[in-house]
Amino acid sequence: MKKFIAIIPLILFLYSCNTGGDTEGKEFFAKLNSQKITSHELKSDILESEIASGEIIYVPVYSSIYFRDDTKVYNLTVTLSIRNIDPINEIFIREINYNNSKGENVKKFLKMPVRVKPLETLDLVIAEDDTTGGIGANFIVQWISKTNAISPIVEAVMISIRQGVGLSFTENGRVIKKIK
Repeated sequence: MKKFIAIIPLILFLYSCNTGGDTEGKEFFAKLNSQKITSHELKSDILESEIASGEIIYVPVYSSIYFRDDTKVYNLTVTLSIRNIDPINEIFIREINYNNSKGENVKKFLKMPVRVKPLETLDLVIAEDDTTGGIGANFIVQWISKTNAISPIVEAVMISIRQGVGLSFTENGRVIKKIK
């Protein structure tokens, strides 16, 4: 009887770890991302004449990875982190686009630029059950500043924990174009 009682919590834990393809994670993170963006969003765009510096950054991410063979995939939660490491100057994010393995845009996160204050971090999440990006997903992030600000650290953290097995890794963004 003791073995049976001990197995019940284990079964409940394993059942709670099931990702089952439901959309709860997608909806939760979509709402959370929207709140973060809204709280940082500017009322109007920044004029080109006001821009002193900026970059376009490519960030590789893996919303899924292969395991065993190319027919099995392991889905991951992706967190995009944009860290303004400048202790004095604010930066503005003009573009955050999520693209799939084919290079097609899956989601445009911004309608207006968002402000990231000195030493502040803006993060967005792609839910584990959101498989629209695929194995070769990526973000394109464009930041600008009205001053000669220090380039932000833009990186992605991928993680998944299932049935007592955890997998996590990071990817750094790469500058693909300087602005001014």
